[in-house]
Amino acid sequence: MCDASINDALPPPRRKLVPGMCIKCKVTKPSISIRRTLYCKDCFVKASIVKFRAALTKSRKRVELPQTKVLVALSGGAASSAMLKLTADFMNMERKGTDAEPPFTGVVVGHVDESCLFPGSQEDEI
Repeated sequence: MCDASINDALPPPRRKLVPGMCIKCKVTKPSISIRRTLYCKDCFVKASIVKFRAALTKSRKRVELPQTKVLVALSGGAASSAMLKLTADFMNMERKGTDAEPPFTGVVVGHVDESCLFPGSQEDEI
């Protein structure tokens, strides 16, 4: 017969929510709301970086080719510039243990000048 109690089989309790506070640190007033989840700026930035790095690492595990590089499309806007910075930071971060080497051998930046594709567009008229 099993001597474990019912409480041993239950999953650990979820994090307690503090109303009106960041879901991660629970001490700072939130300034960002995503899918009804409230974050302070610092916790949002940290969570975003962790998710971005996890996504890059997972994509590398699918590709088992040597000398694999990652391509970052750069339009010059805020979002693509932020992605390039996140990718560069990820490639240059210190790694320990089994992750001693970066998952990619390099970063290639791709930029397409869309004005060449559509001559006579509104930008040319201004």
